Amino acid sequence: MTYSKLFRLPEPLSQKELYNKALDYLSRREYTRYELQQKLTQYTNNQNDIASVLKRLQEKNLQSDKRFSENFIHSKQAKYGNGRLIENLKQKGVNLQDASEFLPDKETQLATAVAILHKKLGTPHKLSPQEQQKTYRFMLYRGFSAEMVQMALKAWQKEEYN
Repeated sequence: MTYSKLFRLPEPLSQKELYNKALDYLSRREYTRYELQQKLTQYTNNQNDIASVLKRLQEKNLQSDKRFSENFIHSKQAKYGNGRLIENLKQKGVNLQDASEFLPDKETQLATAVAILHKKLGTPHKLSPQEQQKTYRFMLYRGFSAEMVQMALKAWQKEEYN
C-alpha cells in the first residue's frame, strides 16, 4: 500500500448524488441556501451542479431561507435581542427582508430583556455603578439596543417598589 492511495481525494459526486446529499442534510435540520452551498462544495467543484440542485430544492419547497429565518428567530428570541438575531442571520447568508417580518416587536423584546435581567440579577435591587455597567455591556452583547437596555433596567428596578 502506498501513500498516494491513502490520501487520494474522492471522486466528485454527480448531480443526483449531490441532490441526495442535500436531502440528507435537510432531513436533519433546516439550512440556508448559503450554508447548504458551503456543505455541497466539499463534494464537487462544479458550481453549476450545486446551483441547479439548490434551485430544484427551492422549487420543491424543501429548502427555504424564509422558513429557516422563522425557525431560527423563534428558537433564539428568548435569549437574544434583534441586533444579535440579525447579525447571526447575516452570517448565515439570509436576506434580511425575508427575516424582518419574524423579528419580535418592542414589547416582546422588552419582556425578554426584563426576563434576562431577572435571571442574571435575581430580585430587583439597587445596582452599583460597576454592576450597572457590567449589566449594560452584557445586554448590548446579547443584541439589545441601548434604548431597550435602559427601558429594561427601569422596568426591572420598578418591580422592586411594587
